[in-house]
Amino acid sequence: KCAPKIRTTLRELIDSRPSAKNPDYFDDLICHSEVFYWPKERLPIRVYVPDSSTSEGFSAVDKQAITESLNEWIAVVPDRLSYRFVNDKDQADLSFIQKDNSRDLGRSRLKAAHTVPLPEGPLKWRVAPISKALIDVVKATPEIASTTDRRYLRRKKIFKHEIGHALGISGHSCNAVDIMYFSDNSPDGALSLRDKNTLKAIYTSKSLEKSAEKLIRDRAEHNDKYALMLLGLSLQANGPDSPALRKKVFDITKRAADLGLVRAQLAIGGYYMDG
Repeated sequence: KCAPKIRTTLRELIDSRPSAKNPDYFDDLICHSEVFYWPKERLPIRVYVPDSSTSEGFSAVDKQAITESLNEWIAVVPDRLSYRFVNDKDQADLSFIQKDNSRDLGRSRLKAAHTVPLPEGPLKWRVAPISKALIDVVKATPEIASTTDRRYLRRKKIFKHEIGHALGISGHSCNAVDIMYFSDNSPDGALSLRDKNTLKAIYTSKSLEKSAEKLIRDRAEHNDKYALMLLGLSLQANGPDSPALRKKVFDITKRAADLGLVRAQLAIGGYYMDG
């Protein structure tokens, strides 16, 4: 007889979420992360990729992988996104920097890359425009000499995943077929339909903030603990401070805490401590 299975992998736990079957993962981004976007006035995005003449520069093969990855994402919403390369880092909106090893990535030191999108102002309903973005990538050792190198596809997946973050998908998908899954599981490295639909949801919405607000309020009405926590945070951030608002935020956060959300329980503890 086969031994009974007593362990469940992290991938199986994540892929078991009902939202893994949705046509996109926009809702998950709002409720579990944030969503950013490049405003029209910042287009085309000025992209800086230092060449191999500098210590933080990339090889010609790397730059080809970056270009192909950018083009695949941009092709999803060509009327809403565009880019051009620049030679001056100070003029760039999106900069790529190569690091010698993963220890140089700080908190992301176990990863092969890390992306930081800098919002232009505070989040409103978990949404904010991007002012700049920085992508740090660990150097390939030994260097990938050509596109026929078997490591080239893996390298390209890394660039494509991080560019997805830089374009506004700050969180991760919960379906392993997506390029924005938290680890590399995509067999061919192509954007999935869910990846494309999510980017379209961000850049074709008439009002991204209103869409996010409606989603959070609707889920909160159905006692989604994450949405309740976000509703309280958003009301606190967007509304004028008053005793009535503080009471409302407390009550909403308390509902999330009673439903078992640890973050909300910690917040309630803080509210009690502050009186």
